[in-house]
Amino acid sequence: MAWTRTIRFRLLTSPVFLLCLLILLAGRAERKMVAPPVTYQLKNQGLILTLGVQEGWLLHTALVNRFTGKTYLVPGQEFRIELQFRILGPWDFKVIRVEQTPRQLVFLLQAEQLPYLLELRYWTEPEEWFIRKSLNFISPDFPAFVDRVALSDFKPWQTPETFSGPGQPVYVGDFFFGVEYPSAENQVDKGRVVCAYPVGLNAGPEGYLSQSAVIGAGEHEKVRERFLAYVDRIRSYPVRPFLLYNTWYDLRNYSDQEVLQTLAAFPLAFPLQSVVLDDGWDDFQNLWAPHPLRFPLGFDPVRSAAEAHGAELGLWLSPLGGYPTNQLRRLLASAGQGFEKSPLGFCIAGKNYQQWFKNQMLKYARENGVNYFKLDNLTTRCPYRHHGHRVGRFGQAGLTDAFIEVIDAVKHENPAIMINITRGAWLSPWWLRHCDVVWPGGLDYYYQGEGSKRQQSITYRDTILYQRLRVEGAQFPIHSLMTHGIIKGRLQDLGDQGENLRDFSDDAVMFFGRGVMMWELYGTPATLSAGEWQFLQDTVAWARQNAELLKNSRMVLGDPGQGRVYGYAHRLGKQGLLVVRNPAAKEQSLELNWSELLGPEFAQAQPAELVYSSAGAWQAARLPSTGSGPELVEGSSPKSMPLPEPSLVLPGLSLAVVQVEVP
Repeated sequence: MAWTRTIRFRLLTSPVFLLCLLILLAGRAERKMVAPPVTYQLKNQGLILTLGVQEGWLLHTALVNRFTGKTYLVPGQEFRIELQFRILGPWDFKVIRVEQTPRQLVFLLQAEQLPYLLELRYWTEPEEWFIRKSLNFISPDFPAFVDRVALSDFKPWQTPETFSGPGQPVYVGDFFFGVEYPSAENQVDKGRVVCAYPVGLNAGPEGYLSQSAVIGAGEHEKVRERFLAYVDRIRSYPVRPFLLYNTWYDLRNYSDQEVLQTLAAFPLAFPLQSVVLDDGWDDFQNLWAPHPLRFPLGFDPVRSAAEAHGAELGLWLSPLGGYPTNQLRRLLASAGQGFEKSPLGFCIAGKNYQQWFKNQMLKYARENGVNYFKLDNLTTRCPYRHHGHRVGRFGQAGLTDAFIEVIDAVKHENPAIMINITRGAWLSPWWLRHCDVVWPGGLDYYYQGEGSKRQQSITYRDTILYQRLRVEGAQFPIHSLMTHGIIKGRLQDLGDQGENLRDFSDDAVMFFGRGVMMWELYGTPATLSAGEWQFLQDTVAWARQNAELLKNSRMVLGDPGQGRVYGYAHRLGKQGLLVVRNPAAKEQSLELNWSELLGPEFAQAQPAELVYSSAGAWQAARLPSTGSGPELVEGSSPKSMPLPEPSLVLPGLSLAVVQVEVP
């Protein structure tokens, strides 16, 4: 009965019950307990964290998931500090002071036999479903070399779920854990969940302040959704649509006048937000400064032209110095200027180069109104200790920290600046504490599978995403991926000779339909037909209208690289949307099981409506447009139509967008 369940929940979450659990966990065999532990709790809407102090010793944690009503003991260690010749843990310290407020819990600890102090801090907000923690390790008498820090080390109550690559979370049931750092090592080691990271720095009287870690809770079987919602909450700036034009497949080694000519061909009503100058704008003799002959007035003419379109200026820069030809030119031209170099290019952790790179970015943000930086080609490897950074097994952390320092300075100047990090990054969700968008890897474009060149390029891009998101399991929001946008420029158009409108339209719908929120156009306006322009404008308008729905995205169904039907499922409240594609030349069908595609809440969904279809003619397309005809004619956009069956037949190399609602 309901009242018995209520009594049971209250019993399981009561301080008395948790106190008894802590007593059971508290003892070390050799220490006789003479008094029960004093308990401390930190709470929010989703989680209760309970810690105990007994005879000065900090005890293990108990967790309550307030969404599910379940309580868990977490036998383990609240921290572990690995020094050069010793490992320190809670057993080495006694609590000498506790400070508590509704939003924060702080323990000050002192080592029993060593001259070390430790401040362990937990914090949260009432409306949150996660608690964060960090430590400050102080060695007042002499420097202590910190090799590694673990902020969670415990035996899980059920089999954890881990993911490939650094800086991924660990899921245990309906909880998530992790150090909030792109180079973190959150993993399972000998049956224990260990959330740690390499340090390689000295702690002194001022202390070593650790990276932060997180403990979070979710509803039953919704831990991934809660984790991604947490990522959105702690990110450097809220997710929003951001439409930009990039020069890369339009112009190379260009002048400001060439950029102005391109911008003049854009319809004034086209809602660009940034005009991005990719590789080719800079003076190799004066690193990361505009070329004095090709940009004699600096960026002012381009900035003014961008503002006429309602946009601002965006810039490409490369921490490593770019790609082979131009990178070599920059390296040679800057010889003797004191910029540190690694075997791969410039070293972002070198004192001189880091400061110059950061200062140039800040200058352009302040003086030129730059609202977007594409930071392309970076590395977290450099073997040269004389640059002043960590090397060896601490090298990745050293260069990661140096790069983060640069982009954090820009975000501190203006949090709204869009920062996109590309080649050399990896899909850790904790990059998003510092930037906005991350490249998933692979080539800018390539061809895979069947159909036209453009259809093959769609398959290639989604095969890369399938590998990252489904095979490797990166817990990274699709809305913050860079997928290289729509390419149709004078230097690369992806299409076959005489490309048809259908293929271009499929590419546009698939690009926006994935749910990415940085909308890149790598094109030359003159290469687009009137129909392509109309369709692109309609699709941008549709994507803006549905942005809140689209950005809640999950890749579903099969492997496009194997020719299987695949897609992206979106949901927001009672609304659902499925963007689905058949990458094979043969016809395939799909059973529309909405509870599997969108969740059990959609089991009783109303009959679905076809929003867009590329099969033969445009059977339907709910895209705001002036067109109205049902045939495949440029600019046409008929109204949506209901699907008579709970299945969808997809002809070869076709795309469909289906929407559904729960009553």
